Amino acid sequence: MYGLAILAHLLALILMRYVGRRKLYMFGCLAMSITLFIMGGVSTLGPASINDNTIAWTVGALNVLVTFWYDLTIGPVCYSLVSEIPSTRLRVKTVSLGRIAYNVASIVANVVMPQMLAQEAWNLKVGEKLRC
Repeated sequence: MYGLAILAHLLALILMRYVGRRKLYMFGCLAMSITLFIMGGVSTLGPASINDNTIAWTVGALNVLVTFWYDLTIGPVCYSLVSEIPSTRLRVKTVSLGRIAYNVASIVANVVMPQMLAQEAWNLKVGEKLRC
């Protein structure tokens, strides 16, 4: 996965020059969204349709694909777009508000995620098979 990430970053340097940063960012959002929807659909398949090992390998491969899309598009492009989108007068304030929102969202996610994954906390039955 790390080798694929390095390759994607190198390809991103070439693509940014010819495609443009904004188009590359939007394509990355679209490609990652489609891949994540497919991953969610595959992971909800019941045990009667496909064997569990196949589902696990498919979700793992799609996760590597999402990492590739991120490292090819959104990952390297976001840092240059942050300074290009706002006007010169509002740039510092816009970047500050964006970072504050990101940090607040990260705090919420870091508090909620362990509760979702712990079977004794919210009892979401992570790891159990779906029953139809």
